[in-house]
Amino acid sequence: MKGEMENRDSPDSGFANCENFFPPAEKDMIALYVKTAENPEKPIEKINITTKPSGLLIRRRDVIFLGMILLFLTLAVLMSTLFIPKTCNDTTNEERRVAKNSEKTRPYIRLPRTLLPLHYDLELQPDLDPYTYSYKGQVSIKVNVTKFTRNLTIHCWKNLTIDRTKVFEVNTNKAVDLRNARRQPEKDFCIWDVTRGFLPGKQYIIFFLFHREITENILDGLYRSTWTVDDKPEVVVATFFQPGKARKTFPCFDEPEYKATFNVTIVRTNSTVSISNMEIARSETRGDGWVADVYYQTPVMSTYLLVFIVGNFKHRAKMTSNGILLRVWARPGKIHLANYSLDLGEKMLNFFEQYFYIPCPLRKIDMIALPEPAAWGMENWGAITFREPLVLYDDAHSSPYDKQYVHLLSAHEVSHQWFGNLVTNRWWDDLWLNEGFAQLMTYVANDKIAPDMKLNQQFLPDSVSDGLIKDSMNLTHSISQPVYRLQDIKFDEITYYKGASVLRMIIGFLGEKTFRKGVSNYLRGRAYSSAVTDDLWYFLTEQAKRDGQDVDVKTIMGSWTKQEGYPVVTITRDYERGIARAQQKRFTLNNYTAQPSFNGNRWYVPLTLLSVSKEGKHDTHFIWMKLEDVEITGIPLVKDSLLLGNVGEPGFYRVNYDSRNWELIIDLLNRNHTVIAPEIRAQLIDDAFNLARSGMLPATTALRLTEYLSRERELGPWQTAMKIFRLIDKILARTAFYVEFRKYIHGLLLPFYNELEWKDIGEYPIRLLRIMVLENSCYFGNKDCANRATVSFRGFVNVSANQR
Repeated sequence: MKGEMENRDSPDSGFANCENFFPPAEKDMIALYVKTAENPEKPIEKINITTKPSGLLIRRRDVIFLGMILLFLTLAVLMSTLFIPKTCNDTTNEERRVAKNSEKTRPYIRLPRTLLPLHYDLELQPDLDPYTYSYKGQVSIKVNVTKFTRNLTIHCWKNLTIDRTKVFEVNTNKAVDLRNARRQPEKDFCIWDVTRGFLPGKQYIIFFLFHREITENILDGLYRSTWTVDDKPEVVVATFFQPGKARKTFPCFDEPEYKATFNVTIVRTNSTVSISNMEIARSETRGDGWVADVYYQTPVMSTYLLVFIVGNFKHRAKMTSNGILLRVWARPGKIHLANYSLDLGEKMLNFFEQYFYIPCPLRKIDMIALPEPAAWGMENWGAITFREPLVLYDDAHSSPYDKQYVHLLSAHEVSHQWFGNLVTNRWWDDLWLNEGFAQLMTYVANDKIAPDMKLNQQFLPDSVSDGLIKDSMNLTHSISQPVYRLQDIKFDEITYYKGASVLRMIIGFLGEKTFRKGVSNYLRGRAYSSAVTDDLWYFLTEQAKRDGQDVDVKTIMGSWTKQEGYPVVTITRDYERGIARAQQKRFTLNNYTAQPSFNGNRWYVPLTLLSVSKEGKHDTHFIWMKLEDVEITGIPLVKDSLLLGNVGEPGFYRVNYDSRNWELIIDLLNRNHTVIAPEIRAQLIDDAFNLARSGMLPATTALRLTEYLSRERELGPWQTAMKIFRLIDKILARTAFYVEFRKYIHGLLLPFYNELEWKDIGEYPIRLLRIMVLENSCYFGNKDCANRATVSFRGFVNVSANQR
């Protein structure tokens, strides 16, 4: 599922009131900035502060920029908490310990392990009459008894009305006596006492009649929304069941490991169509304008992957080269925009079938454009739903960003047909197995399908960077963590971005061939079932052994999934002796003392190294840091060559260097930045500013690292840098340094701006870069840009809507 994070509220602005939010050294620098802003004529040197010596002579202008950058970095951290609950980040170690201990006393919300669902016969009938907006339904659930029990316990929401309940023993067809019906709303349980109990080994049919109102709240599982068709409002009914929302629509065993088959029937009016996971087997007339669409039986699947949609839709269809029926559904007035996603969907399906060595599990895939409110995308098995702008695309009129969103969401949700649907996390504590894989495959697939878009350059600013920021704060959590309540499920940067990053790290040290084979074996071994993290580690380790690698993936990756945080690897060189040492420690942004965790805040770090000589010669090397610091050998380390670690950021960690190596990096960027790849340049910018934020690097060094940007023409470094510049701009908006800062950014952008035409032409990356450069040039005070934008806007509003 994509979009859970994007729907969260903005953070409270009260972070600045947290007394200990800023590290002590940074507080001093902020104090310096404030004093200087209040009295700019007062000599800087007379303001008494204490900072770590950097060995550099700093001019007054440098100190001003140092204050600006540190202020920016503070805001960057505040912005990084966009998806963190609205609480002050000043959590003490004692509070963290108490919070962890309190987890042990939380209520147990899991169903008792006594009944195993095997099959559902489910019928729903939505009534779209505006005076009603309700639905009724019935379900028969075949269960197997695994342990004797005197209770029938099943998920059903407090607002779901149960009209009738019956239970029959399968072999004898005898009714089972139920008594003392009751609810536990805090667990979404409906419970009945079974007079003689359910006997192990026997099978029963549990039957329910039920009804409920259809609201406009997507969190109610089944909901309604409205869009315009032929200038008239029309209602669409859709579902969104992840996580734990199927129970809000019908009584069920609503945990991901409780997989079963489903026979679905949707009763609709004859003026609408219905869509579900499978194809329609037949349609039956029910009278009074009602039609029942009876669907083919599903494979074994989890309840949260079911989907029911009713509305006025049209579709475009094609049969893929592998015999899969692919359809894109939209409202009638926009169905002409479905062709791009139809072709793209076929490419995605073909790619994943080849990448995983497994055919698509279903022979029909629908991609459905829904009106608001809707998640960005939901991977319902065989019937993927999207927000309308994220699946409908017009190459002639849509922006490059629109195209990017369509590509990213299509890859993310189609990959879920394997990761999440064919193999599902057993419980929500391993959600990252679904979302981490889908996030990674988003970029892997597009790199092969649309290499000209260079989306791989955006993996750092879009995924790795945000994951690193979130995981460096004291409210972070491990990738795998206990889930006691549905509210504990984490659809956040750790699950998505860190999850994707550590999987990418595995590809780095195993190699893509071994990784793909291991993943394919995992999918085959756990197909139509559920899995835990250790299952993946087992299959990857076994494949590594077959490929001649002595690697214990579980041991290595336990340090990344079972403990929170990540390391900063500091590389210190002895230039006279030509040797270097790599040391690791946990990286934190807001200066709290990290408590010892699973591996005592130590990691198995795959350290990729690149040595670049003054002439541009490259030498690469790889070493393991196995929970310890290491000497770096096996790579040339001459005095005037620079050394880079975590090259291309395959590992989820930051790298710091001694001051001389940073100077060599800055010198190379200023002389010929193209000697190192764009991904490395973006990584250096991202690491440098966050190291400065943590007090590990002089902020002037981070700032000087951006001076070369006036000659940068690649997307990744600019994206990374502009996130930084736009944030610092907000902080300095009402200060004495605002004008000077904007002039600096304007100067970086001007050479690139002068090269660009005001025409949306060229390949995708240059079109995206043009938008970024023009937008920020106007924003940072380029008068020519502002004048031309004004003329363009006036021309836009002065033509008819049909010509825009």
